[in-house]
Amino acid sequence: MADSAFRGGGFLVQGAVEQLPVGYPALVVVLLKLGIASSFSLVLLNLLCVSCAFLLLGLMLRTRASEDMKNSSLWIVVCLSLASWVFIKHVTIPLAEFSYLALSMLALWVFSTSIEKAHYRTRLIFLATSLFIAFLSIYVRSIGVSLFVALLYTSITGDFLWGGSGRAASARRYACILVFVVLVFVGGYLFIASDAAVLNASSYRRGSYIESLLNAFKENGIFSTLTQNVHYRFREIGEIVLNVPQGKTPLPVMLYTIIGGVAWFLIGRGVLLLRIRHSAITNYLICYSGIMFLWPYYDSRFWIPVLPFLILCVFLAVRMYFEKFDESFVVIGSFFRMYVAYFILVGFIACFYSTSVTFSREFWKEWANGSYFKSNSIAISEDPLYTYDQPERYKAHLLRTFRNY
Repeated sequence: MADSAFRGGGFLVQGAVEQLPVGYPALVVVLLKLGIASSFSLVLLNLLCVSCAFLLLGLMLRTRASEDMKNSSLWIVVCLSLASWVFIKHVTIPLAEFSYLALSMLALWVFSTSIEKAHYRTRLIFLATSLFIAFLSIYVRSIGVSLFVALLYTSITGDFLWGGSGRAASARRYACILVFVVLVFVGGYLFIASDAAVLNASSYRRGSYIESLLNAFKENGIFSTLTQNVHYRFREIGEIVLNVPQGKTPLPVMLYTIIGGVAWFLIGRGVLLLRIRHSAITNYLICYSGIMFLWPYYDSRFWIPVLPFLILCVFLAVRMYFEKFDESFVVIGSFFRMYVAYFILVGFIACFYSTSVTFSREFWKEWANGSYFKSNSIAISEDPLYTYDQPERYKAHLLRTFRNY
């Protein structure tokens, strides 16, 4: 998409309209125009986004958190997130997840800052800014709609916006909630209508979000599709908890699913605890997860934008059970510390493996199971690209483009 737009052809993929938002490709176009778009700069961009995201997360936790939460949860969240294989694997790939992660954290931080403002007009300015940033995030990743809805809902239902609990404040709140519900239905209708319009476009070949869900319902039935989605989400979280992809171990899929189910129970318990001080984060996590449980495809990287929050919820839930079963604290605490050590150790192994593969002379044979080996051979050759088939020609063209900058 970025290469097509850079050459004046619009945000297309091999000449076809793509359902993906144009925010990240537009950013890559800027790098191309500046002459600094390369594999190194794209990875550096991801790393900068991760750094900014965790900095903003730390500011949020330190703004509205108790002392024990400041000193413990932040480091646990940061270390486990950075040691997660989904972070390590995908941070070296030009994906929109990390740009969206930084943008969503910025929106949440601005929103949390607005709550602390004493002046009402200043509070409104910060709220409007956070909603604007959340709206922009939709153009980076479509799932950003969950962030926008969550912040809008939290703004309307929170006491901090209305400045009291009297009858007039309650009336304004309920009126705004009604407007919010209407906007959600109207927005949903417009989204479906626009999605259908794109779907019917002659140049469109790649399906749409609505089409993907409806096709899954048609092929497998509504109940079977939703059941499969639950299995997918449990298994994805199971992979994150064990910090090893299921395909890389001989462990059965059911074990990943069970572990993921336990993790979701802890996440739910942690959401209830986190909601006391961070209602915007919990509403966002609920909206994000709700949409993901409808998505009929499997990929653990879907959880990158909310992974720090998932880890935070699990940590809060585990700590609550530490305090509840105080007599077993030594045993449970030792087990938890062993798990954290295991998780970070596996993360170091994943980082070492990823780095060794990246700088290996056999990189193109090993990465993505060698699917880009032929394309890279074409890219480094002097042969004209038109002599090759379209898929190989397209990948070789992109490799040449980002190698030249």
